[in-house]
Amino acid sequence: MPRKIQSTQMQLAVLPSNGLPGDDVSLAHFMQAQAIAHGLTHALAHCEDGVTYGVWRQPQSQWQWSCDAFPAISPSIKKQTLRELRLFGATTELMLWRTGNGFAARVCKEISIQTANAAIDYFDEDMMFWGTEDVAPQQAFTLMREGAQGFLHTPPSDLAKRGCLSIRTYIHYHPSSGCAQTLAQRLLAPSMSKEQV
Repeated sequence: MPRKIQSTQMQLAVLPSNGLPGDDVSLAHFMQAQAIAHGLTHALAHCEDGVTYGVWRQPQSQWQWSCDAFPAISPSIKKQTLRELRLFGATTELMLWRTGNGFAARVCKEISIQTANAAIDYFDEDMMFWGTEDVAPQQAFTLMREGAQGFLHTPPSDLAKRGCLSIRTYIHYHPSSGCAQTLAQRLLAPSMSKEQV
């Protein structure tokens, strides 16, 4: 199936390093503040010891983590073991990643108002989850097992029902050659079906 190229307006912003987390407590506060500020509803963390998913809970205004539902499968998020974190919602994603000097972060946000920024092309792709539901969902997360090799992961139940994680890729065209390259990618909240974009 060919990719459908569409256009939007988007802003990329690098966050200042002095506002990034320095320990586990500041990491938790950082994730909460970013969810509130940008309307982020889902999280995907890649840690040295595994993958952890999260969902934002209202009215509690806090993250709920797959490591609480399935601690034997999904690790707790700690500054020391975190490699990459994506907090994402309908229009925005915050990505935090480890560098040689601590963490770096950027925000990728689609904007609806017409600005001086030129429209940018994008396309969406679905990345299918491997496996099937292994046990009944717990605390908004589903344990999935891939049959042949038995890999386990614990996505939020709303993502598991869709069977995929959607990724939006923004395209940059080189001004002199016209060659296309990936400018940025972000995860899409599950409420953004293809009919809504």
